[in-house]
Amino acid sequence: MKRTITVDLDQPAADQLDRAARYRHQSPSAFLAQASEEVARRVLLDEAVRRYQEDPDDSSLSELAAEHALAVEELMQAIWARDQATATETGQTVEEVVRARHHPAPERVEAVFLENCRTAARAMDDPGFLQEAQEAVTASRALRQRSSSSGQ
Repeated sequence: MKRTITVDLDQPAADQLDRAARYRHQSPSAFLAQASEEVARRVLLDEAVRRYQEDPDDSSLSELAAEHALAVEELMQAIWARDQATATETGQTVEEVVRARHHPAPERVEAVFLENCRTAARAMDDPGFLQEAQEAVTASRALRQRSSSSGQ
């Protein structure tokens, strides 16, 4: 199914469109259709990469790819290219850039751990399992607190 969209251009923009379309041996309509597909794809890819890099634990690559109508491989290549650019800009290695992004805050790890334990405790009908998990998190927090206050 095709959809018709009307675009109003001022004369300089219309002249540029005509010239560009001639260079590609296309009609102005065909040129605009192709250009809009390319730009839309780039915008969707940039948005998927941005979301992944802001919070890699929020959505998997396959979820982001499906949501943005992209191939997982295409998304992975774009993330790699962005990581390389960031490494070049910051003077870091690509590995350092990736490690910084994938090192979640302890609170986030604890929340995910406890949610998984809550699910497991319900499935096993064992409330003691969740209680032990909560105790482990409390002990871990205390250990982190001692480590940070002793300067280690």
